[in-house]
Amino acid sequence: MPRPPGDVRNAEEPPAGIPLSRREFVLGSTAGLAALACVPAAFGAQTDLERAEWQAFLRRPWPRPARLDSFAGRHPRLFLTPERIARVKQDAGGSHAAIWSMVREKANGYLGRLPPMNFEKQQDMREAGRGIPWQALAFLVTGNDACLASAKRWILTVCGFPHWEQNNSLAGGECLFGVAIGYDWLYPHFTDSERAQVRAKLVLQARAMKDGPPVHHDVWLANHNHLEHTGLAAAGFALFDEVPEAAGWIRQADLVYREFLHQAAGDGSSTEGHQYWGYTTESALRYFELARDLLGTNYYDHPWLKRVAQFILHSTLPDFNSTQCVMTFGDAGRSFNSHGPTHLLYRVAAEYRDRQAQWLALEMDRRGVGRGDFCTWTSLLWYDATLAPEPISRLPTLGRSEDIGWVTDRSDWSAGAVMVGFKCGPMHGHKTQVFYDRQFREKWPRFKSIGGGHGHADVNSFQIYAHGKWLAIDPGYERPKATRTHNTILVNGHGQLGEGTTWFDRDAVLAAGAKSALVRSDARPGYDYLVGDAMNIYPAAAGLTKFHRHFLYLKPDIVVVVDDLQLARASSLEWLLHTESEWRSGEENAFVAVNDEVEMDVQFLPGAKTGAKIDRRTLSLAIAAEGQTRIVAVLHPRQRGGAVARARLEPSAGSVLALAIDAGGRRVRVELDPARQSVVVTA
Repeated sequence: MPRPPGDVRNAEEPPAGIPLSRREFVLGSTAGLAALACVPAAFGAQTDLERAEWQAFLRRPWPRPARLDSFAGRHPRLFLTPERIARVKQDAGGSHAAIWSMVREKANGYLGRLPPMNFEKQQDMREAGRGIPWQALAFLVTGNDACLASAKRWILTVCGFPHWEQNNSLAGGECLFGVAIGYDWLYPHFTDSERAQVRAKLVLQARAMKDGPPVHHDVWLANHNHLEHTGLAAAGFALFDEVPEAAGWIRQADLVYREFLHQAAGDGSSTEGHQYWGYTTESALRYFELARDLLGTNYYDHPWLKRVAQFILHSTLPDFNSTQCVMTFGDAGRSFNSHGPTHLLYRVAAEYRDRQAQWLALEMDRRGVGRGDFCTWTSLLWYDATLAPEPISRLPTLGRSEDIGWVTDRSDWSAGAVMVGFKCGPMHGHKTQVFYDRQFREKWPRFKSIGGGHGHADVNSFQIYAHGKWLAIDPGYERPKATRTHNTILVNGHGQLGEGTTWFDRDAVLAAGAKSALVRSDARPGYDYLVGDAMNIYPAAAGLTKFHRHFLYLKPDIVVVVDDLQLARASSLEWLLHTESEWRSGEENAFVAVNDEVEMDVQFLPGAKTGAKIDRRTLSLAIAAEGQTRIVAVLHPRQRGGAVARARLEPSAGSVLALAIDAGGRRVRVELDPARQSVVVTA
């Protein structure tokens, strides 16, 4: 049956004969209950079968590209060649002067220092690896002997450590990459014995990484996996002509990245939020550049790469700065936390001739966003000064990441705009959900997660930022994960599957076959209408059979939230809204979120305040309900002293909900039909 316009659910339907959900199968059959008993073991340490599957993966065909051998005996070759170095030197004194100033400043900060010395500590070893390219690049540009001496001392010290923390995880990946870059870029400046020392350490650590195997080797969407294999690949590219086995390191990394792109969605996003997106993209772009240069393999045709800039452009805050930069979700922070993203935007802008991405990167640089972050030295290599920037104000205001169910919009592109975000999607996105459904059909109970643990149990949650202030917020990094910290609903005290553990409990979601989806996303002149379907993301014990959240953004500054729920028994609901600063009780049936000179009215309809309470920064509404239940809230962000919004229900027919809203002389009538998922707005 064709879907109505605006329906953005995954197009793949379950085959005939397949249970509607794993929960239905598990709890409704003897075989399912018996299989469920096996689940914890399957989700634990790697089994013999899983090791066998990894080995089978590594046996996939990989013809060694002839182009690789054309670089034998030539250094440098990783990102830079003698010809490119000459061009970088020229750019540093001209079109790239501002970027070079940042690189030089960062590199000078390393002069006279030794790397962190605690080789047992992950963070120290990650920093040790990251410090090398800055110093080596500064030497290549300036020829300064102090930069060379500092870089060599740093590299030789790192190579003197007996191991790099866990060897086959993040620390090992960072150090492999940094040391490989230093070995390649400074190759003629090492003595024979120094070169032998560095080479031997790279071989030792690359073997530890490859044979470990990398901790996240088959978690295809995890940023850890990408960093681990980018480090392994860099070592391979640095040594392939001196160490025969090094080509195997490249082979393994290339196979892993091919599988990553096979699993990655086409919307350029990450379900872990923008910070972790940055770590993945930073690792992936470094590898893809090496692969194109040294293997002749071009990965830039993939849809995920073509959309990564859009994921950033539409989530950037109206008045972004170095600490308050992005509206995001999951464990990600409001900045990119050391992952740029200026260098990433420069790279994709140059590749796809994306003038808005170029504008945002330049403007972020001007405002100090990500200045000197981990790998932003690549900006000196990736910025294309021939691409004229074009302001993002020429883009549509609505941004959709369809696969993960993340939507943002704003009143306009000005610094004082109102911005909203809404999230409702499957655990790791629709494309990955198809992978999980196939696993259920073919491998039950041996589920395998291919995504990271930084996601949150946040289905049907929203955020609001207005006039430079946060009014409805996401919690950021949290341990353990909890639905209660998001702007959504608890049912009989239950949050959503995935909560309750340090890392998002993917196993609980997989075992229950839990899903959720953004089922409608309409952008019309003057308003957006979104519908999130929580499906079965709440545990069966919650007794919830339907939770549709209708999210209506009436531009520029009114948000209507209508929750349509069906309950299997008499239940208690808790509607939650978290703000940045404080709440106060407003007029009649309203509450007001206050953040300095910006406020937001929140009014519940039909108007009873009973059950509503303020607990520090959280407003909650407790409701006793059964059967079909609706909760209606009208939110109005405004500057202090602005007219307070007032809303009322009006007579309507059938399932239609009619509201009249008055906000400072602006009158709007809304007729929303939850059953038909339709809305009519009359100004």
